[in-house]
Amino acid sequence: DQETVAAVIRKYSLLGVPVVDDQKRLLGMVTVDDVLDVMHEETAEDISQVAGTTTEDVAHAAPPLEAALARFAWLTTSLLGGLLAGLVLSRFSTALTPNLMLVYFLPVIIAVGRVVGAQSLAVTGRAEPTQARAALWKEIRIGGLAAVAAGVGIGLIAYVWQGLPEVGAVVGVSLAVALLFAAMLGAFAPVVLKRLGLQPTLAAGPLVDGVTSVVGVSLYLVLATYLLGHLI
Repeated sequence: DQETVAAVIRKYSLLGVPVVDDQKRLLGMVTVDDVLDVMHEETAEDISQVAGTTTEDVAHAAPPLEAALARFAWLTTSLLGGLLAGLVLSRFSTALTPNLMLVYFLPVIIAVGRVVGAQSLAVTGRAEPTQARAALWKEIRIGGLAAVAAGVGIGLIAYVWQGLPEVGAVVGVSLAVALLFAAMLGAFAPVVLKRLGLQPTLAAGPLVDGVTSVVGVSLYLVLATYLLGHLI
């Protein structure tokens, strides 16, 4: 596999790798020049995965119509995710009426959740096959730490803003849980899609973006309304 050869040359700083057949007879060489092309393709694939388009689009090789259709998958998923998040919000309209301050933090949930999910997706999707499991759990731990830090920060801001420690605690805990889910989704998405035989380059980014919006808002509203109802 060309990515495996590129990983060997990059790891050991080699100028080339010999290629042999089943009888160990030399067939040729893969040189560092060939690997540079492979690394360029890998980089374009990683960018396309995060941006929700094709490698040809990133390399400026796709016609405008083809590039637009490829990007439309991302836009459609994001649109559906936003509409579903709005539907979830409408279901909580009665519970949110006396707790309107919870709505103030919804943009933070959506925006930061997408960022955390995209970061986990980019790191895990770029991991070598032999390092996939280690990278997966490492990214979940990093996402957990980021979720706790963001939860504490937004909780303090909510407390200062609203003047109620209960609101700060509820918003902080709810945000932390939502971000932890986003990190786990971004980390697991490429692995799951590959095992299902799907192409993660086009599917992972839009999937993480849309699902993070819906589930992040749902987790936040369910936890926040439940906890706030028991604290106030």
